[in-house]
Amino acid sequence: MGGVACQVGGGLADAGALRPVEHREQHHPGHPRLAPRRVGQEPGTGSPGPQAFGQHPPPPQPQRPGHPRLAERTTRELRPRRKGFLSLRVREFVRFVGIQVQSAQCALWLFACGFLSAYSPWPRYDALLIACLGIQVGLVLAKQETWRESLALSAFHLLGLGLEIYKVHHGSWQYTAAGNWRIADVPLFSGFMYAAVASYLLQAWRRFDLKFGYWPRPAAALLLALAIYANFFLNRWLGDFRWIIGVFALAIFWRTYVDFTVTRRWRMPLPLAFFLIGLFIYFAENLCTLMGLYSYPNQIGVWSPVGIGKLSSWVLLCIVSVLVVAAVRRDTLAFGHREGETAQRLIPKRGS
Repeated sequence: MGGVACQVGGGLADAGALRPVEHREQHHPGHPRLAPRRVGQEPGTGSPGPQAFGQHPPPPQPQRPGHPRLAERTTRELRPRRKGFLSLRVREFVRFVGIQVQSAQCALWLFACGFLSAYSPWPRYDALLIACLGIQVGLVLAKQETWRESLALSAFHLLGLGLEIYKVHHGSWQYTAAGNWRIADVPLFSGFMYAAVASYLLQAWRRFDLKFGYWPRPAAALLLALAIYANFFLNRWLGDFRWIIGVFALAIFWRTYVDFTVTRRWRMPLPLAFFLIGLFIYFAENLCTLMGLYSYPNQIGVWSPVGIGKLSSWVLLCIVSVLVVAAVRRDTLAFGHREGETAQRLIPKRGS
């Protein structure tokens, strides 16, 4: 019997009837971790793991202490992010300059016409007056300015012309070129130089979407505007109080900031903006005197740079111009902090 059993068992084993018992796992739908898998198969996947090919899994990558999110990133992966950050800043600056150029279209055209007027067959100041009128109409027709803005510029033209008549009468500067359309020896085109400053402010107000926080109270702003304009006229009799007025302006605008948009929202202290605009007006005046549009007494015959003391006058002119425009755009002013608006500071706070 034992021999027969051995023969039968051996035959069955040879025939493949006797096989090792496999432990089959029960498949549970929705539970991939409990699904049946073969030896060497990655858990939860249908692909063979490295054990199936006699390989060992790769060793775990060392973790950088204190930087768990950067553990699996290599230096090559980080470089494009840094490069993209820098290119974003460059694009932001290029767009900022582009908007500035668009806002200063009136002034740029005026400079171009001032240069070309030296070669005009007509009297220079008359040609400039015609050119300035054409610039103003062209900007409106090209929809770079609105008719309402054009009317506001007319008011600046009259204010500037009145100041020019007074200053030229007292010998502060003079117009030496030829021209027939004058009032009290002041060519009519001169008011457009003040209108060009106002045009820049109006355009920048709209294109940069300017919004102001901690704007001074109307009474203080009105008093400052009257003091600046009166000092331009009365400094010969009552003395020059520009520095006292400047301290007063700094006091009431100390907390005031302006938010503007390039592609992102930025925030700048308003006194800094006053200084920068006044600085560019000072550079523009040097260019105007170099082209011979008008001259100071020390520039007759041989040109020399305008004295740096004039910078304070142009900063005050910028302040009074902003106050006049703000009276029209009161919807952009807030007497306290602008709630619900976030902007990146151009000058960060200390400790931030």
